Amino acid sequence: MRVLVSAAASFLAISCASASPDSERDDYAGQVASPASAPVVEGPQDGSAASANETLSTSDQDRDVPLQSIEDNATVSPPPAEVAAAPAVAPEDIFAYIESLTTLEGRFIQVAPDGRTSEGAFYLRRPGRMRFEYDAPSPILIVADGSWVVVQDTELETADRYPIRSTPLKYLLNKRIDWDDLEVAELAEEPGAVSITLRSRDEETPGAITMAFDAPALSLRHWQVEDAQGLRTLVALSNVTAGGKIDPRKFVVEEEGGGQFLRDR
Repeated sequence: MRVLVSAAASFLAISCASASPDSERDDYAGQVASPASAPVVEGPQDGSAASANETLSTSDQDRDVPLQSIEDNATVSPPPAEVAAAPAVAPEDIFAYIESLTTLEGRFIQVAPDGRTSEGAFYLRRPGRMRFEYDAPSPILIVADGSWVVVQDTELETADRYPIRSTPLKYLLNKRIDWDDLEVAELAEEPGAVSITLRSRDEETPGAITMAFDAPALSLRHWQVEDAQGLRTLVALSNVTAGGKIDPRKFVVEEEGGGQFLRDR
């Protein structure tokens, strides 16, 4: 059972061994290019063409001077500097896309750090709300209710709570992306796709999140979360519907058996 819990904690980039101080827990924790042509030699121009294999004579001495020695002392024009192409998709474009999202729902496949896979249905309603229902036999349910991310185990009737602000998922869930809080660690492009890796400047938010999108018309494809120990969990989305209506009860943490399913400490 702890394998499932560990995978869920890696999903949030939170170590099972040490939770965030703000978390509330129950029974577990989750160069220059080579010139292509010969150098340009600057010198007197008399209108005659000289072969590269000919020798040149000086006006005061009757001797041949090798062409190479003149080339060595001549002024050589440097090759033009390479200019880096501007990225087709900038971080600002990605953040504007994220902030424009209202709802997403569909299927997901999760690949845990140890290679184990699991899948299920997901629901996302910005800002702040998310639900991942894992298919049986997994007893894990992950719900973000606007303030907290809750990891439930329906078999053990236990739950872990983490503030959204202490997980990299905040860059996907927050209403506005805080530029002062983030560091763009990498922006990578390839035909038809772009990805961005973000790290928080806040010490209370460990790890990083890499989000991948179809491009140039941005559409969220998958994300990968890296926890403080460098363990990575991939969540790939499929059959995604955007902008639909989602029952708000999907983002409520329920009580079971008449008792407090989620016990806060």
